Amino acid sequence: MTDQEKIQELKNQIKLIEEEGKQSQIDKYSYLVGTCISRATTSWEKITEICRVEYDEYDGDEIHFDCIGIYYDDRIGGSEQNTHATLNCWGSIYAKQIEKATITNEKFLEIFNKTVDLIKSKIIE
Repeated sequence: MTDQEKIQELKNQIKLIEEEGKQSQIDKYSYLVGTCISRATTSWEKITEICRVEYDEYDGDEIHFDCIGIYYDDRIGGSEQNTHATLNCWGSIYAKQIEKATITNEKFLEIFNKTVDLIKSKIIE
């Protein structure tokens, strides 16, 4: 085996170890799939897939995910014309914020149904 072949083999091994590490981090947070979160009074998300995890030395693990996203503003004078639901959305959250942001599936479905009802009412008008 030539030196160049040895170098390439070592690069391939490093790449494999890095990929396994990334998958390990994704697996670590796979329990979050199906979790519903709300980080603002008008923003609601249901996590459908964990895409990647990055580490931030100040805030820890940042979890990037695909989700069903809803923007719904039911406050007086709220921005109903911007209310929408997106089935193919993405987001991120720091692991230390998950517990505070988690909501029940029932609450998510309630907001989702309100969003759908509002959209239906705008179609009928």
